[in-house]
Amino acid sequence: MHQEQSGLGLLMAQLDKWRHFAAYKLEQRVDILFGMFLPDILEARFGTPMSATVVPEFPFPQEVLLGVQNPTLRSDRIDFAAINRNRDKFFLVELKTDTASISDTQLSKLLQVCAPGRDGVMLHWLSAVLDLAKPAATNHTRKYLHLLSELESWGLVGSLDEAREAAWSLNRRGLTSAIEQAKPIHNPACRARLKKMQLIPVMICPKAEESRTRMKDAADREDLHILYFSDVAAGLEQLGDPNAALFAGFLKKWEEMPAARKPGHP
Repeated sequence: MHQEQSGLGLLMAQLDKWRHFAAYKLEQRVDILFGMFLPDILEARFGTPMSATVVPEFPFPQEVLLGVQNPTLRSDRIDFAAINRNRDKFFLVELKTDTASISDTQLSKLLQVCAPGRDGVMLHWLSAVLDLAKPAATNHTRKYLHLLSELESWGLVGSLDEAREAAWSLNRRGLTSAIEQAKPIHNPACRARLKKMQLIPVMICPKAEESRTRMKDAADREDLHILYFSDVAAGLEQLGDPNAALFAGFLKKWEEMPAARKPGHP
Protein backbone atom coordinates (compact mmCIF):
# COMPACT_ATOMS: atom_id res chain seq x y z
CA MET A 1 0.00 0.00 0.00
CA HIS A 2 1.19 3.52 -0.76
CA GLN A 3 2.33 5.03 2.51
CA GLU A 4 2.12 8.58 1.14
CA GLN A 5 -1.61 8.22 0.47
CA SER A 6 -4.51 7.23 2.66
CA GLY A 7 -8.25 7.51 2.79
CA LEU A 8 -9.85 9.50 -0.01
CA GLY A 9 -6.52 10.13 -1.73
CA LEU A 10 -5.87 6.42 -2.12
CA LEU A 11 -9.41 5.82 -3.32
CA MET A 12 -9.16 8.57 -5.95
CA ALA A 13 -5.80 7.29 -7.16
CA GLN A 14 -7.30 3.83 -7.64
CA LEU A 15 -10.26 5.25 -9.56
CA ASP A 16 -7.88 7.31 -11.67
CA LYS A 17 -5.96 4.20 -12.65
CA TRP A 18 -8.89 1.87 -13.17
CA ARG A 19 -10.89 4.33 -15.32
CA HIS A 20 -8.61 3.39 -18.22
CA PHE A 21 -9.47 -0.31 -18.03
CA ALA A 22 -11.89 -1.94 -20.44
CA ALA A 23 -15.42 -2.43 -19.08
CA TYR A 24 -14.70 -0.37 -15.94
CA LYS A 25 -17.51 2.16 -15.44
CA LEU A 26 -16.24 5.17 -13.54
CA GLU A 27 -19.69 6.77 -13.37
CA GLN A 28 -21.03 3.99 -11.20
CA ARG A 29 -18.19 4.30 -8.68
CA VAL A 30 -17.68 8.05 -8.46
CA ASP A 31 -21.35 9.02 -8.17
CA ILE A 32 -21.14 8.92 -4.36
CA LEU A 33 -18.53 11.70 -4.44
CA PHE A 34 -20.61 13.86 -6.76
CA GLY A 35 -23.59 13.20 -4.50
CA MET A 36 -21.67 14.39 -1.44
CA PHE A 37 -20.86 17.74 -3.03
CA LEU A 38 -23.85 18.18 -5.35
CA PRO A 39 -25.72 20.67 -3.11
CA ASP A 40 -22.60 22.87 -3.03
CA ILE A 41 -22.11 22.47 -6.79
CA LEU A 42 -25.68 23.48 -7.59
CA GLU A 43 -25.74 26.30 -5.06
CA ALA A 44 -22.59 27.81 -6.59
CA ARG A 45 -23.97 27.53 -10.12
CA PHE A 46 -27.56 28.65 -9.60
CA GLY A 47 -27.21 30.95 -6.59
CA THR A 48 -30.02 29.34 -4.61
CA PRO A 49 -29.49 27.74 -1.16
CA MET A 50 -29.90 23.98 -1.50
CA SER A 51 -31.29 21.25 0.69
CA ALA A 52 -28.44 19.12 2.06
CA THR A 53 -30.00 15.85 0.87
CA VAL A 54 -29.82 14.34 -2.61
CA VAL A 55 -31.74 11.38 -4.05
CA PRO A 56 -29.71 9.10 -6.36
CA GLU A 57 -31.22 7.00 -9.15
CA PHE A 58 -34.44 8.99 -9.14
CA PRO A 59 -37.25 7.09 -10.92
CA PHE A 60 -38.31 8.45 -14.31
CA PRO A 61 -41.46 6.49 -15.28
CA GLN A 62 -42.08 6.43 -19.01
CA GLU A 63 -45.75 7.23 -18.44
CA VAL A 64 -44.66 10.72 -17.34
CA LEU A 65 -42.85 11.31 -20.62
CA LEU A 66 -45.83 10.05 -22.62
CA GLY A 67 -48.39 11.90 -20.51
CA VAL A 68 -50.49 8.81 -19.82
CA GLN A 69 -51.59 6.89 -16.74
CA ASN A 70 -50.04 3.47 -17.24
CA PRO A 71 -47.99 2.05 -14.35
CA THR A 72 -47.11 -1.04 -16.44
CA LEU A 73 -44.69 1.02 -18.55
CA ARG A 74 -41.02 0.70 -17.62
CA SER A 75 -39.21 3.22 -15.47
CA ASP A 76 -35.84 4.75 -16.28
CA ARG A 77 -33.58 6.48 -13.76
CA ILE A 78 -32.10 9.94 -13.48
CA ASP A 79 -28.73 10.04 -11.72
CA PHE A 80 -29.64 12.60 -9.05
CA ALA A 81 -32.60 14.67 -7.87
CA ALA A 82 -32.08 17.68 -5.62
CA ILE A 83 -34.20 20.58 -4.38
CA ASN A 84 -33.51 24.07 -3.11
CA ARG A 85 -34.49 25.20 0.36
CA ASN A 86 -37.33 27.37 -0.94
CA ARG A 87 -38.86 24.21 -2.43
CA ASP A 88 -39.54 25.89 -5.77
CA LYS A 89 -36.68 24.51 -7.89
CA PHE A 90 -36.24 20.79 -8.55
CA PHE A 91 -32.97 19.76 -10.15
CA LEU A 92 -32.64 16.63 -12.30
CA VAL A 93 -28.97 15.87 -12.81
CA GLU A 94 -27.33 13.50 -15.27
CA LEU A 95 -23.68 12.59 -14.69
CA LYS A 96 -21.36 11.59 -17.53
CA THR A 97 -17.71 10.82 -16.88
CA ASP A 98 -17.10 9.75 -20.47
CA THR A 99 -18.30 11.75 -23.47
CA ALA A 100 -18.81 8.47 -25.34
CA SER A 101 -21.75 7.66 -23.05
CA ILE A 102 -23.68 10.84 -23.80
CA SER A 103 -27.00 10.00 -25.42
CA ASP A 104 -28.88 12.65 -27.37
CA THR A 105 -32.05 10.57 -27.04
CA GLN A 106 -31.72 10.38 -23.27
CA LEU A 107 -31.17 14.13 -22.96
CA SER A 108 -34.04 14.89 -25.30
CA LYS A 109 -36.41 12.88 -23.09
CA LEU A 110 -35.25 14.78 -20.02
CA LEU A 111 -35.66 18.14 -21.74
CA GLN A 112 -39.07 17.16 -23.02
CA VAL A 113 -40.46 16.37 -19.59
CA CYS A 114 -38.87 19.53 -18.11
CA ALA A 115 -40.18 21.81 -20.85
CA PRO A 116 -42.12 24.88 -19.64
CA GLY A 117 -45.86 24.70 -20.08
CA ARG A 118 -46.27 21.07 -19.06
CA ASP A 119 -48.76 21.81 -16.33
CA GLY A 120 -49.10 19.11 -13.73
CA VAL A 121 -46.01 17.18 -14.80
CA MET A 122 -44.58 17.02 -11.26
CA LEU A 123 -47.95 15.99 -9.86
CA HIS A 124 -48.11 13.16 -12.39
CA TRP A 125 -44.44 12.25 -11.90
CA LEU A 126 -44.55 11.87 -8.12
CA SER A 127 -47.86 10.01 -8.28
CA ALA A 128 -46.23 7.58 -10.72
CA VAL A 129 -43.26 7.14 -8.36
CA LEU A 130 -45.65 6.32 -5.52
CA ASP A 131 -47.33 3.73 -7.76
CA LEU A 132 -43.92 2.11 -8.27
CA ALA A 133 -43.71 1.57 -4.50
CA LYS A 134 -46.95 -0.40 -4.24
CA PRO A 135 -46.63 -4.15 -3.55
CA ALA A 136 -48.36 -4.96 -6.83
CA ALA A 137 -45.53 -3.20 -8.72
CA THR A 138 -42.43 -4.23 -6.76
CA ASN A 139 -40.92 -6.59 -4.22
CA HIS A 140 -38.89 -3.70 -2.84
CA THR A 141 -41.58 -1.52 -1.28
CA ARG A 142 -39.50 -0.91 1.84
CA LYS A 143 -36.60 0.43 -0.22
CA TYR A 144 -38.97 2.67 -2.14
CA LEU A 145 -40.29 4.00 1.16
CA HIS A 146 -36.79 5.11 2.08
CA LEU A 147 -36.68 7.09 -1.16
CA LEU A 148 -40.20 8.43 -0.68
CA SER A 149 -39.35 9.50 2.86
CA GLU A 150 -36.83 11.94 1.37
CA LEU A 151 -39.58 13.36 -0.85
CA GLU A 152 -41.79 13.58 2.23
CA SER A 153 -39.09 15.58 4.03
CA TRP A 154 -39.01 17.91 1.02
CA GLY A 155 -42.75 18.47 1.34
CA LEU A 156 -43.54 16.93 -2.05
CA VAL A 157 -45.71 13.99 -0.95
CA GLY A 158 -48.08 13.51 1.96
CA SER A 159 -47.46 11.71 5.21
CA LEU A 160 -46.05 8.21 4.88
CA ASP A 161 -46.46 7.30 8.56
CA GLU A 162 -49.22 4.76 7.89
CA ALA A 163 -47.36 3.32 4.90
CA ARG A 164 -44.18 2.81 6.93
CA GLU A 165 -46.15 1.22 9.76
CA ALA A 166 -47.86 -1.17 7.35
CA ALA A 167 -44.70 -1.98 5.37
CA TRP A 168 -42.85 -3.20 8.46
CA SER A 169 -45.83 -5.07 9.91
CA LEU A 170 -46.36 -8.80 9.53
CA ASN A 171 -49.39 -8.70 7.26
CA ARG A 172 -48.84 -5.33 5.50
CA ARG A 173 -52.56 -4.64 5.78
CA GLY A 174 -53.54 -1.27 4.31
CA LEU A 175 -50.13 -0.66 2.70
CA THR A 176 -51.39 0.02 -0.82
CA SER A 177 -54.09 2.43 0.32
CA ALA A 178 -51.63 4.23 2.62
CA ILE A 179 -49.24 4.79 -0.29
CA GLU A 180 -52.13 5.97 -2.45
CA GLN A 181 -53.20 8.52 0.18
CA ALA A 182 -49.69 10.01 0.23
CA LYS A 183 -50.04 11.11 -3.40
CA PRO A 184 -49.82 14.90 -3.75
CA ILE A 185 -53.24 14.99 -5.42
CA HIS A 186 -54.70 14.20 -1.98
CA ASN A 187 -52.57 16.83 -0.19
CA PRO A 188 -53.40 20.51 -0.89
CA ALA A 189 -50.06 21.86 0.41
CA CYS A 190 -48.07 19.46 -1.77
CA ARG A 191 -50.30 20.17 -4.75
CA ALA A 192 -49.79 23.92 -4.41
CA ARG A 193 -46.02 23.54 -4.07
CA LEU A 194 -45.72 21.31 -7.12
CA LYS A 195 -47.84 23.66 -9.23
CA LYS A 196 -45.17 26.37 -9.02
CA MET A 197 -42.19 24.00 -9.06
CA GLN A 198 -39.55 24.73 -11.70
CA LEU A 199 -37.85 21.68 -13.19
CA ILE A 200 -34.19 22.32 -14.00
CA PRO A 201 -32.30 19.74 -16.12
CA VAL A 202 -28.55 19.65 -15.52
CA MET A 203 -25.76 17.60 -17.03
CA ILE A 204 -22.29 17.25 -15.48
CA CYS A 205 -19.61 16.05 -17.91
CA PRO A 206 -16.01 16.60 -19.06
CA LYS A 207 -15.49 19.50 -21.43
CA ALA A 208 -14.54 18.13 -24.82
CA GLU A 209 -15.46 19.00 -28.37
CA GLU A 210 -17.04 15.60 -28.85
CA SER A 211 -19.28 16.12 -25.82
CA ARG A 212 -21.11 18.82 -27.77
CA THR A 213 -21.27 16.92 -31.04
CA ARG A 214 -22.66 13.86 -29.26
CA MET A 215 -25.43 15.97 -27.71
CA LYS A 216 -26.33 17.42 -31.12
CA ASP A 217 -29.25 19.84 -30.84
CA ALA A 218 -29.74 19.27 -27.11
CA ALA A 219 -26.38 20.85 -26.30
CA ASP A 220 -27.42 24.12 -27.94
CA ARG A 221 -30.70 24.43 -26.07
CA GLU A 222 -30.84 27.10 -23.42
CA ASP A 223 -32.96 24.95 -21.11
CA LEU A 224 -30.16 22.39 -20.58
CA HIS A 225 -27.62 23.52 -18.00
CA ILE A 226 -24.22 21.95 -18.65
CA LEU A 227 -21.62 21.95 -15.89
CA TYR A 228 -18.21 20.87 -17.08
CA PHE A 229 -15.76 19.17 -14.74
CA SER A 230 -13.57 22.29 -14.75
CA ASP A 231 -16.57 24.41 -13.68
CA VAL A 232 -17.38 21.98 -10.88
CA ALA A 233 -13.74 21.90 -9.79
CA ALA A 234 -13.56 25.69 -9.60
CA GLY A 235 -16.58 25.73 -7.28
CA LEU A 236 -15.24 22.93 -5.09
CA GLU A 237 -11.94 24.73 -4.63
CA GLN A 238 -13.81 27.67 -3.11
CA LEU A 239 -15.26 25.55 -0.29
CA GLY A 240 -12.10 25.44 1.80
CA ASP A 241 -12.56 21.69 2.28
CA PRO A 242 -9.46 19.52 1.70
CA ASN A 243 -11.58 16.62 0.45
CA ALA A 244 -13.39 18.90 -2.00
CA ALA A 245 -10.04 20.29 -3.18
CA LEU A 246 -8.69 16.76 -3.68
CA PHE A 247 -11.75 15.76 -5.71
CA ALA A 248 -11.48 18.98 -7.73
CA GLY A 249 -7.91 18.11 -8.68
CA PHE A 250 -8.95 14.75 -10.11
CA LEU A 251 -11.90 16.28 -11.99
CA LYS A 252 -9.56 18.68 -13.74
CA LYS A 253 -7.22 15.80 -14.59
CA TRP A 254 -10.07 13.66 -15.95
CA GLU A 255 -11.17 16.53 -18.18
CA GLU A 256 -7.67 17.26 -19.45
CA MET A 257 -6.66 13.60 -19.84
CA PRO A 258 -9.59 11.43 -20.97
CA ALA A 259 -9.59 7.71 -20.30
CA ALA A 260 -7.86 5.33 -22.72
CA ARG A 261 -4.89 7.62 -23.39
CA LYS A 262 -1.66 5.95 -24.54
CA PRO A 263 -0.27 3.75 -21.70
CA GLY A 264 2.69 5.28 -19.92
CA HIS A 265 1.86 8.83 -21.03
CA PRO A 266 0.98 11.47 -18.38
